[in-house]
Amino acid sequence: MSKVLVIVGHPDLSQSKANAALVDAVRDLAHVTVHDLYATYPDFQIDVAAEQALLAEHEVIVFQHPVFWYNTTPLFKLWQDKVLTYGWAFTVDRAPSQLAGKKAETRDIGLSRRRAGGCNSRDLGLSDGAALDGILPTSLRTGSDRPWR
Repeated sequence: MSKVLVIVGHPDLSQSKANAALVDAVRDLAHVTVHDLYATYPDFQIDVAAEQALLAEHEVIVFQHPVFWYNTTPLFKLWQDKVLTYGWAFTVDRAPSQLAGKKAETRDIGLSRRRAGGCNSRDLGLSDGAALDGILPTSLRTGSDRPWR
């Protein structure tokens, strides 16, 4: 079975219903590692080498975070900027990166997104999910449903 890394970018899981439930559902599975960024880096001082090593140890990477002002949470965004760097996480010449062959999940379970306050894209006259798909293109591209190169 593939080793799965769930990177959680919720600022306070103790106050969460949906994100906490998702984490609790997989936390004790032998092949799953749950990595809570806010618990690990309360000072926002990310250990890039440790994070890249953790990514390298797993075959499947799941990004889970709430949506804050139409974006990821501040620490998760900082983590993306510091850890998923050019030459390590991606290349422009199609040369293999350090994440080559790994699967980043974003659809359905992969990028777990819950709308706070009960706001629903249908309230905006959109088909369900359309609003989030339109405002989160970076998140959707970060963990596409195909392996990294």
